[in-house]
Amino acid sequence: MSMTNNNEWPPGGVWQAGGLAQDEGQVKQDGRLFDGRLAQEGMPSQLGRRSLAGVQSQDDGMLPPTGRHSRDGRRVASRTPGGAAAFLPLALLVSIVYGYLLVKIILFKFGTPNPSFLLSQLGRLAEDPAGWIGRGLRWGNLVPGETIRQNLEHISSSTDRLNLFGNIALFVPMGILFPLVLRGWRQLRGHNGGLQRAGAWSGLLLIAIIGFAVSLALETSQLVFSIGTFDVDDLILNTGGAILGYLPILLLKLVAGKRL
Repeated sequence: MSMTNNNEWPPGGVWQAGGLAQDEGQVKQDGRLFDGRLAQEGMPSQLGRRSLAGVQSQDDGMLPPTGRHSRDGRRVASRTPGGAAAFLPLALLVSIVYGYLLVKIILFKFGTPNPSFLLSQLGRLAEDPAGWIGRGLRWGNLVPGETIRQNLEHISSSTDRLNLFGNIALFVPMGILFPLVLRGWRQLRGHNGGLQRAGAWSGLLLIAIIGFAVSLALETSQLVFSIGTFDVDDLILNTGGAILGYLPILLLKLVAGKRL
């Protein structure tokens, strides 16, 4: 571009180390940086602010009004907690209370945990591990669907209804709380973009795995401490409860097209 405006300064050139360049070909038509130097055509660059070797342009009127900025004038993401991160402390507190109640109900049947009793049970287990575990498995159920079938056949019984629907209901909060805690933690750590987030169906699979793992740990504890029976149908019902709790979040992901 040829410079014909006599009012421009410096006349027909750019500043460079040691003097004024007269080669107008060094300057781009839009007034942006070229060959390590800053054009002075009086024409604002597209960003309104650029840096060159630690030197910034003085077009402060183009700066965004709030937030932090890098040297090139681009906005830096704020670290202020928001969204799910703002509710992370509450979600963690509720999760801790829920975990305590889950252990109290499933392992101790609403009773008070007794550490001395648990230690004595471990001592008996150490004396004859094979016999202890074998007896527990014989009293339990290793046939998928057997206990569920019996509960359905005697659905009029309050005990069977409680066992069937209670095992589902106990794990519904897990399907709700875990995604909230995980998303809040990612936002707090600033990993919304960098860390791969679970999509709709992969999130469902993750919740199913977590629900199954927690249920397996509780069922195994009942077997080890001999304070309940190991029932494979409990694994199925508990996992189903966690999935059921996650379904509203899954629907939001599918409908809104967002990764929550």
